Amino acid sequence: DLTRLPPALGVRLRLTALRTQAPLASSLSGVSATRPARPADAGPTAAPADAAPRGPFGALLRLLRHLWCLLLNLVRRLLGRPAKPCGPATRLPAFEPVVHEAVPGKRVVVRGVVLEPFERVAALVAVRPEAPLPPGESWTFDVQQWVGEELVGGGRYVVSVEGERDDPRKQRGGDDLTPPPTHDITSDRETVERIEREAEPLRYVPPFAREIVEKREQEQERR
Repeated sequence: DLTRLPPALGVRLRLTALRTQAPLASSLSGVSATRPARPADAGPTAAPADAAPRGPFGALLRLLRHLWCLLLNLVRRLLGRPAKPCGPATRLPAFEPVVHEAVPGKRVVVRGVVLEPFERVAALVAVRPEAPLPPGESWTFDVQQWVGEELVGGGRYVVSVEGERDDPRKQRGGDDLTPPPTHDITSDRETVERIEREAEPLRYVPPFAREIVEKREQEQERR
């Protein structure tokens, strides 16, 4: 479900070998084009086998490798760079050498997939910007498994754009944030009191704190 993604994000899919009740071409919807895969569409490669030996020495070697990865990620964070995963590498299945280009903002559906008990299928989803996007923004899309009219599984994924989101409260020509009128030293007392009176119906005080708040307000009025 790509309906929450902006048109500037292009989505391409590669599928593992599927058995469908009808030919795949007629079982697939929400796709604008299908083409042979190119080297740039390869995506991440399958994880290589762990070269560490078995036994206590191998366990110690894997532990040192994990600690080294965590240390490098700490350096990356200090430099403002994204961290890399330190857990065990995931082995990817073999994908068909065909790329399906999704229609922007639509649902891509594969109908009538036939699965044997404990059988698994997968999709390699590549999301790439096709036009400039605002820094710091994020969007979501869903991958869902349906049996008939019943949703039986799936997950939600977040696509984030690198950078820092612009804050509309920033003043022109500087990085200082403009304070709200109630905390602005240039606001007169009458304005501050008016804003506080208008906000009074919206204030919520938990029951356990009402007595404390009332006592504190009475103390402030005496001052």
